[in-house]
Amino acid sequence: MRLVRYLTEGRSRELSDREFERIIGDYDKALRAFVLDEVGIYRGVMKTSIRGNTGIVDPSKSTRKSAYTSNYYTLIMSETEKWSKYPARSKSIVASSGINKASGYADTGKLFFVLPHNNAKIAVASGEDIWNSFKHVFGNIQYPLGGFNDLLDILFRRVGIKNSPDNTLNELKNSCEVLDKEISRLEEIIGEKLSSKTSDKYGVLLNVMDYVILWSITFGKMYKGSTYDMLLRIFDPQKAGIKLVKSGQSIPNNREVWTDSKCLLIDFDEYENDELFMEYIKSFV
Repeated sequence: MRLVRYLTEGRSRELSDREFERIIGDYDKALRAFVLDEVGIYRGVMKTSIRGNTGIVDPSKSTRKSAYTSNYYTLIMSETEKWSKYPARSKSIVASSGINKASGYADTGKLFFVLPHNNAKIAVASGEDIWNSFKHVFGNIQYPLGGFNDLLDILFRRVGIKNSPDNTLNELKNSCEVLDKEISRLEEIIGEKLSSKTSDKYGVLLNVMDYVILWSITFGKMYKGSTYDMLLRIFDPQKAGIKLVKSGQSIPNNREVWTDSKCLLIDFDEYENDELFMEYIKSFV
């Protein structure tokens, strides 16, 4: 399962009843939406430091990277101008408005319903997973970002960049420039050889298929001489239909969401199965 090694909630801590009661008023917009309108977001985790029924997490205190793939899109979604009005992906807790989706990540762990702070901004993906939210580029391919990142990693390695340049945005930009220079150089060589009457034209194409021709076939008119600019066009929040809502507002079902706000975490299984606990939570509405 994708994200397995990130499905822990080490950033969170358990709350005592007194602490919970003292701060719940700062999260009551989301609580009212959940209790009265059944509008909620959920997060399933395999491991958590929360042993009781309630906890709190402040995702902005730590930095998350993309799991089981390179971190390119997370950098762009966290540090570029087009994404500046959205919560920084690298400083957020990622959840789902689909309870079945979230419970699948919990496995034998815990499923929480998540109450963002009343002042929270929440980004809402256009798909059930961020990987399925860039249909303006990838169409209906399921989870395409893994393959896209793999291709980009191959291209970087072919120009001498051995490790994925995904720690900082500047590192990514500089590596894209190296790749662009090599693509430009090879395109000139290809043009010269293909215009020559004596060259093995088929052999020329085979030698560069993996990182020039394939690049063009895969992305067509998206590539215009700058890999970094192409990435910005691919990961465009408006074209991808990424929405921004406030805490307590309606969210379509089965969408990935993320927020960099503090959030309360409430054990959903306890809420559903323990009548006294359910009434306790409802008493704050």
